[in-house]
Amino acid sequence: HLAAALHGTTFPEKSIYHFDDCEIALRSLSTILRSGDLVLIKGSQGLRMEKISEALLDDDVDASQVLPRQNAAWRSKPFVPPTEWEK
Repeated sequence: HLAAALHGTTFPEKSIYHFDDCEIALRSLSTILRSGDLVLIKGSQGLRMEKISEALLDDDVDASQVLPRQNAAWRSKPFVPPTEWEK
């Protein structure tokens, strides 16, 4: 995980966040981000990271014009945790 790799480096610890899925991350954005922040969103297609990108767009930007996987079929697919997450 990228977050794990950043711990112990010169990257500020208070600026490293890791979320188990995009829904948890989406609920946390408003309390974490400030104007001017630079955000790296890293995750697989199955984790639905484009939802986070869409939430960060300005209101006047059309997500279907600037983000991947914006068609109705893809957007209707639910998040399914990877099998390696099963205990």
